[in-house]
Amino acid sequence: VTLLYEEKTKGRPGVRTEQVLVLPDAATNRLIVMATDDELLVIEKLINQVDQVSLQTAGTRVFKLRANEASEVARIIQQSLVNIDGGGNTSPKVSVAADPKSNTLIVSGEPEDLQAAAVIIEQLDNIGGKPDRMVQVFTLLNTKAEAAAQQAKAVYLDQMKGRSELGPSDALILPDASGSRLIVTANKNQLPLIEQVISVLDEETAITKREMVVHSLENASAVSITSVIANVFSAELAQTDEALKMSVTASADDRSLVVAGQPEDLAKVAEMVKTLDAPTFKGEIEVRSYRLVEGDVDDLAEALNKLFQRPEGVPGGAIQPRFEADNDTKHLLVAATADQFKRIEKLIENFQSSVELLELLLRLLDE
Repeated sequence: VTLLYEEKTKGRPGVRTEQVLVLPDAATNRLIVMATDDELLVIEKLINQVDQVSLQTAGTRVFKLRANEASEVARIIQQSLVNIDGGGNTSPKVSVAADPKSNTLIVSGEPEDLQAAAVIIEQLDNIGGKPDRMVQVFTLLNTKAEAAAQQAKAVYLDQMKGRSELGPSDALILPDASGSRLIVTANKNQLPLIEQVISVLDEETAITKREMVVHSLENASAVSITSVIANVFSAELAQTDEALKMSVTASADDRSLVVAGQPEDLAKVAEMVKTLDAPTFKGEIEVRSYRLVEGDVDDLAEALNKLFQRPEGVPGGAIQPRFEADNDTKHLLVAATADQFKRIEKLIENFQSSVELLELLLRLLDE
């Protein structure tokens, strides 16, 4: 609120921002404001704006458009981000409201769908004045989006050689946060070629080798690790294609894990098991995982490790929590006691809230 107020009063002669004081009251979740009567009205309006938008951060984002009409972008998003049932019927993944007066979009949905919408909006807003460029979303059935994006881009560039009549080879092929879609921005004449490339790649990866690995554990509980894997790899475990489906089974004696799935998934699981089976995870410690919707998981893991690090010279005694980042799935793996988790979960919640609030402040300042 203080930053927004200082930005709003720039260029207003006679306003002395140093005479305005905004203090938080954490105990009652209130703000205490000291200012003149006129400035109180300005600050009250800013507080209401911030408070109103903060209510939306759980499943809603607001986008201010620069180059396109909000109603047209809303139509494209609703047509692109859809669920398709067995009968071929479609239903929108997100709800979109357009405000023509401010040229603003309000999008509500699941975090991964909001991220996909954000990518589409950014691409559309950057192609204003380029009528030949279009945005299209391709749903993948068998391929991971990140790998498919890299492969499709390489094949696309090769296919475009000597085909100058289709325009420059400047298509953007991006994976979305759900891991099952590609968002493509390209010249409309190139979209049929890109669609063919993606279709072929998606079919080829359907014929894959399924492998099985047994992990013998020295310290950790197989049941405990299984629950963490189930949280992090929920999409792989829920696959309907048996060739791509992952399965994880704990042994009866709780000392080993049997994991079956695709080689790239097995490699990630092996790294996770190695981390969770480390000696420091032994004893009364529990292991939990948290998926970050906002913010960098590496930054959070590093910050928490430093926060809970025992100072040099201080004798041991209390168990020191441990934090590991899984960048591929945006999960934070935490090993700590039940009591420590109460504080840790509050810190994680505050971290994500601060990232959301920072994004909000930047958007308001841009406006």
